[in-house]
Amino acid sequence: MNRKGTKQPRSRLLSLACLLAFSAQTQALSLSGQIVDLQDRPVAGALVILSGPGLPASSVTLYSDETGQFSSVDLGQFDLTAVDTRIRKPGYELMSTDLILSPEAGPTLEITARGTGNHAEGAPPSAWLAAIPDSTGKRVTVKLCVACHQFPSPKIRGISSTMAQTPVEHRQAFWGGTMRYMAYIFASYFTPTDQLDRMMPEYPAASMFAADDEAIIAPFVAQNLPTDFTHLDNYDYGAPLATSGAAVYEYDMPWQPKGLIHDVAVAKGPGGLTYGWGAEAHHNKLVRIDPRSGEQRAIEPPLPHSGIHTLVPDSAGNIWVTLQFVNAIARFNPTTEAWTLFEGFSDFSAIHSLSLNARGEIGFDNQGRLWTNLIGLNRIASLDPVTGKIEEFPLPQNEGDSAFYTQSYGLALRSDRRHLWITQLGTNRLVEFDTEAGKLTRVVQLERGSGPRRVAIDNRDVIWTPLYGSGPLLEFDAVAGRELARYDLPDRAAAPYTLSWDHRRNRIWVSGGNSDSVYRFDVPQKQFTVYPLPGSETVMRALPVDPDTGEVWSSYATQENVEGASRIFRLVPGSTPSAPINLQTRSSLPSD
Repeated sequence: MNRKGTKQPRSRLLSLACLLAFSAQTQALSLSGQIVDLQDRPVAGALVILSGPGLPASSVTLYSDETGQFSSVDLGQFDLTAVDTRIRKPGYELMSTDLILSPEAGPTLEITARGTGNHAEGAPPSAWLAAIPDSTGKRVTVKLCVACHQFPSPKIRGISSTMAQTPVEHRQAFWGGTMRYMAYIFASYFTPTDQLDRMMPEYPAASMFAADDEAIIAPFVAQNLPTDFTHLDNYDYGAPLATSGAAVYEYDMPWQPKGLIHDVAVAKGPGGLTYGWGAEAHHNKLVRIDPRSGEQRAIEPPLPHSGIHTLVPDSAGNIWVTLQFVNAIARFNPTTEAWTLFEGFSDFSAIHSLSLNARGEIGFDNQGRLWTNLIGLNRIASLDPVTGKIEEFPLPQNEGDSAFYTQSYGLALRSDRRHLWITQLGTNRLVEFDTEAGKLTRVVQLERGSGPRRVAIDNRDVIWTPLYGSGPLLEFDAVAGRELARYDLPDRAAAPYTLSWDHRRNRIWVSGGNSDSVYRFDVPQKQFTVYPLPGSETVMRALPVDPDTGEVWSSYATQENVEGASRIFRLVPGSTPSAPINLQTRSSLPSD
C-alpha cells in the first residue's frame, strides 16, 4: 500500500459503509496498513497495538517499516467492527485511524500520528540514564535496583521530581533509607517475620544488598538522577528496529490480579502441540497458554505456597520446576499433568536455576544428574532423578558477604557433560566446577557492578551471559576459561537480565528489562536488531525460544506490578534477514 496526498472524505465514508456491511461478521484475517504524520510523511519504527474481540491474544502489536507500512501475521477471528488501536513511538501521539474494508485488497488500516518533539512519553526508563557517564555507581545501581523493578520507574520518577529543591545530602539520606527498606522487603520473601524485625535497621542476611552498596548507590542517585521528567529531546534505540511481519502477542491474565509470571518455558503439551508455560509466583500456579487460540489453563503445583520460580524443559518432554519457598524441585509431565517431587535440599536453599545444555534444555551430567544452585546458601547441588540423591557443594564467598548477596545465578553444562559453569551475580564472577571430581577448578573475576546473570551455552562450548549492570553481552570460551569479546547492547542501560541461544538459527536473544525491548544478536554478523515491546515495566526473567518456529516467549515480571495482571508475551521475529544455519564449530574459535 502506498498512500500519497491528503485523505479525501470519500475514503472515510467508504470505510463506514464497509463496516456497516460487515458489522455482524468475523473472519480469520490478516491486516495491513500505513502510519503517516500530519504532513503525510511515513512514520517508521512505530508500534501499532491492536486489541478487541476475536483476537487470539489480549493484544497484537505490529511494527512499521521505513515506508510506514505494517502487516499482520494472523489475527484469528478478529471482529473488525470493534478494533481498538494504539501506537507507541517516542515523540509521537495518535491522531486518527481509518479502517478500510476492500474485497480486492483486504482490510487496511490508515493511521495518522502527530510528532510532539518530546520523547518523554513513550521512552523507556533507560532513556533517563543515557546521558549519565559509565561509572561504578551507575553499574551497581542498575545491577541492584533493576533486579525487582525498572529504574527510574514511573514511581521513582514521581518521587525524584518532588525533590528538585531538596539539598543533595538530604536526597542521599532519603535514597539510603529507601535501600534499607527495599532490603527488608526482599528478605521478607525468605525470612520469618519475627527474625526480620530483629534485623532492622541493618541489612538482613537474605538481602541482595551489602552495607557498602549504600555508600555507592545513594550518592550516585542523589547526584545524578534527574528531577525533571517532563521533557526528553530524543531517545535512540541504537540499532535497526524490527519490521517485515514481526509481531508481539500479549496474553493478559485478569483472573490473576497482582500477579507475577516469573519464568516462562516453551514445551509440547496435549496432542504434541507447542504451548507457552508460565510460573505464576504470586498465585502458585503453572499456567499454560495455547498460542493458536489464546486459551489459558492454570495448574496447581504439588505443594502450596511453593514459590514456583524457574521452568526448564528436558529432551524427554518434561518441564523441570524449582520451588523456592519449600526447598524442592519438581518434574512435570505436560501431557498427563503428573508431578514428581524431589525434596531433601537444605533449609533456606531458595533453589533458583537449573543446569542448561546448548539446546536450552536441562543439562544432565555423565551420571545422569541435573544441577541447581541454592541461592540462599551460596551452594550448588546435584540431583539424581532416579535415586533422588542430593549432594551440595559450597561456592566461593567473600569474607563479610552473605550467601544471598553473593547470588549464584545461571548454570551451563559443557558438552563434555562434566564441567559446569556458574555465574555469581553479586560478586561478579564466573566459576567452573568439575562435577566428577566434586571441586572448583576455575574462578574468573569481572569488574564490580558488571553483574553476570543468566547464561546460555552454544554448540562451540561458548558461554553467553548478559552483564546486567554494565550492559554488554559477554562471549566466553568455557573450555579455555577466557573472555572472547563483549558486545555493547544498543542501549547500555537496558539491564539485560536473561538470554537464550537459538541453536537452529545461531541467534542470541537478550532481554532489555529497563529499555522495554528484546534484542536479537545474529552471531555470524555480530549485529543487533531491536524489538521494542508494547508494554512498560517489562523486567523479563526468562526468554526461551521455540526451536520449530524461532518465536520467543517471555513475561512482564516486575515486582512493582502489584496492581496489574500477570502477562506473558510471544514475539514473532518476522522476515528480517536470518543468520546462516551452518554453525561454527570449536575449531573456528580465535586462538591466543
